[in-house]
Amino acid sequence: MIKTQQFVASGSELRTLEKRTTIAAPREEVFAAWTTSQGVTDFLGVEANIELRVGGPFELYFMDADSTLPGQRGSEGCQILSYIPNQLVSFSWNAPPHLGEVREKRTWVVVRMRDAGPNQTKVSLIHTGFGDGASWDEVYAYFERAWSGVLRALEEAFGRVEPTPSLETVILAVSDLSRSIAFYEKAFGWPRRIDVPVLVEFALPNGSGVAVYQKENFAKNVQQEPVLPSAEAIGGAELYLQCNNLDESIARIQEAGGKLLSERAPRDWGDTVAYYADPDGNVIALAQRDTGKS
Repeated sequence: MIKTQQFVASGSELRTLEKRTTIAAPREEVFAAWTTSQGVTDFLGVEANIELRVGGPFELYFMDADSTLPGQRGSEGCQILSYIPNQLVSFSWNAPPHLGEVREKRTWVVVRMRDAGPNQTKVSLIHTGFGDGASWDEVYAYFERAWSGVLRALEEAFGRVEPTPSLETVILAVSDLSRSIAFYEKAFGWPRRIDVPVLVEFALPNGSGVAVYQKENFAKNVQQEPVLPSAEAIGGAELYLQCNNLDESIARIQEAGGKLLSERAPRDWGDTVAYYADPDGNVIALAQRDTGKS
């Protein structure tokens, strides 16, 4: 049974710290390193008692049993709160023994693992649920340092992957922001994740984004006026969108006012694709991989 009475924080406003790294190992190996006694011992070099079940122990012993009082070796009494195999584990956590005033209380930690490439795993560690007051400030500061050391040990055990730039958002300069917003919302129904007077960014299902940016403000950032296509021309870049239902996607972009550039047809690379232009001449390719279905 999880001892819920030991947790001091609740609600949506929680003091939280987060650490991230990318490891040169597949998710299965990284998950095992966090969720088995031997795995923790192998990468962190400490004795552990872990049982992968909800409510199971998640105890790491940083001090030797022969020289330490019972209950003062490490994370005694901490438990697994939830897990998704090879993706996530969460566990309760306590303050170190020298902060005895709050040691019997609990915070919680969530370790998430996502693919970063072949045999590469993104690891994010989120520690949250801290209480208020000077003692909890000290606990927070302690783990701000301690978790950095834990992730360094993980990197040393498996190898660290140096971060490389990743695509977050495609930003399109547009001549009429309101017109472009209306077009993209009607054509695709993407939710807005940024909405300010000069820019709206839409969230795509894969986590990236597409933004439309009033051209005058776009120009301020790059210190050069963007050259937008004329009414009869198109831009030199395109959005290539994979569609689950190509017929439906075509109907929506036509209803939104997209300009047809090239009828849907099987292409040499194996997709069936229809090409349209948005109100500013930006090219949008609507593609479907399975050419046997529409």
